[in-house]
Amino acid sequence: MERQMKVCVVGAGGSGLPCIHWAKIYGFDVTCFEASEDIGGLWRYKDHSTNESSVMKGTVINTSKEMTAYSDYPPAADIPNYMHNSKLMQYFRDYARDFHLNPHIKLKHKVLNIERTADYSKTGQWKVTYENQFEAQHEEIFDGVLLCTGHHADNNMPKWEGMETFPGKILHSHDYKSPDGYGDKTAVVIGVGNSGVDVACELGRVAKQTYLVSRRGAWIFSRMKGNDKCFDMELNNRFIALKFLKVVPMRILEKMVEHDVDSRFDHEKFGLMPKHPIFRFLT
Repeated sequence: MERQMKVCVVGAGGSGLPCIHWAKIYGFDVTCFEASEDIGGLWRYKDHSTNESSVMKGTVINTSKEMTAYSDYPPAADIPNYMHNSKLMQYFRDYARDFHLNPHIKLKHKVLNIERTADYSKTGQWKVTYENQFEAQHEEIFDGVLLCTGHHADNNMPKWEGMETFPGKILHSHDYKSPDGYGDKTAVVIGVGNSGVDVACELGRVAKQTYLVSRRGAWIFSRMKGNDKCFDMELNNRFIALKFLKVVPMRILEKMVEHDVDSRFDHEKFGLMPKHPIFRFLT
């Protein structure tokens, strides 16, 4: 009888959960190691500073639920098109429950090392060293390893002259949770990425003054196109992928989308006109 192959999944977040599910479908013996006490990864909100990844209290996904959902698990009809992080977290919990993923997940189990076995050239196997909830170390051999750890756990704090003597509070968005306590403050948000814009929008409603600083501008997309269409569903469809992009040069497509985006938000007027085309970035 053929041996059942063992697969290790590292991380039980938005990527790890479907890996567990499909490993089961293909008949693998799957084990998931999750370092924290619960599933969800980035999308499980933590109300305190932590070395784990975490969304802000008010974070809403920037892709529509249909484009975000797993292909074999449609979201409920009564869920908003753009889900609050709590709604997406519930979606993950429902997914894990309905596909019986939880028995395969070992919470509070932190992977310390992954390396090829001594006989890797013959077996293709991997040795995984992990620490359980009691801080006891163990080793286990797997036929395959899927890393689903994400990339938001560590902040990327910039350094500049005078930073050490600045009398105010300097906080990375990784540690920002909500606008509470900023009511009488003047705030400067550096960066026009998703996190920067979310923070600026929240502080702009409560702070005494909020500044948004950008090095090279950015294209600001609306979640909706028109009154009733999700922007990402309009851009991502078979007609555009299989037909339109084959006959229309990328620069012409960029100009069309730039005109559409700029018609709803005047980038020049707000000082955010970027130096790069809408689908490309300058290095």
